[in-house]
Amino acid sequence: MQPSASRLEFEGYINDLSTFPSSFIYGNTGYKGFRQDKFNILKHEVNKQGPKEQHLFELEMISSGLIISLDTSYYEGYDAFDWTIRISNKGTKNSDVIRNWNAADYRILGKNALIRGILGDHDNQYAAYDKDLAKGDFVDENTIGRSTHVTFPYYDLENDDGGAMIAIGWPGTYRA
Repeated sequence: MQPSASRLEFEGYINDLSTFPSSFIYGNTGYKGFRQDKFNILKHEVNKQGPKEQHLFELEMISSGLIISLDTSYYEGYDAFDWTIRISNKGTKNSDVIRNWNAADYRILGKNALIRGILGDHDNQYAAYDKDLAKGDFVDENTIGRSTHVTFPYYDLENDDGGAMIAIGWPGTYRA
């Protein structure tokens, strides 16, 4: 049986971390993925339990000593994968500023895209919306730190090729 497209995509990311769909600026240097000339792999553990195959990476940014913890899992039979990235400074001096953090610097290709979702609590009371992406960009942003107060970071992206269910972690602010 041929692996699914999502399985192949996931394997591509874990086998070549330079392709991992995440980006940020540290100090004045931009990073996209975790290239071997910029990050040392300190640890890679694989845990399998039922349909979940979890990969835990610990990376060290060569220029600063910052530690990147990457926890990514594939869910066999569901054609789904996820990831969480944490950055910590275990050194003795302050780190440079991390900005323009895109935990999911990710493109989903397809035509006739439509995004569906619901708004947050407060005045919106979880009202549903549909946005035809052919008619304009979609931006959802929470800047007040109350993650579901006005918006809600769960999306159903549909297009002619299928689509994706997208959930953004919400500890604080986010921009999609």
